[in-house]
Amino acid sequence: DVKSWIGVGEFPHGARINPITGDLYTANVKDGTMSIVDTSTNKEIKRIPVGNSPIQVAISQDGKKAYVTLAKDSAVAVVD
Repeated sequence: DVKSWIGVGEFPHGARINPITGDLYTANVKDGTMSIVDTSTNKEIKRIPVGNSPIQVAISQDGKKAYVTLAKDSAVAVVD
């Protein structure tokens, strides 16, 4: 059963969990942002502009950086 819905950016994709904080990161394809969700409260705590058509998110092993692939920019955004 679905317990709750969490509002994030438009067309979320490529969700990943931060191994240190437990926060959830999503690439929001249509609005060019990345959302960070506090999984203890199930609330979006930050939405960061990253570029055109973010597709996937990778989190560094120390949990300090997110790497977001940008399809239309042919680039990777690095977020501290």
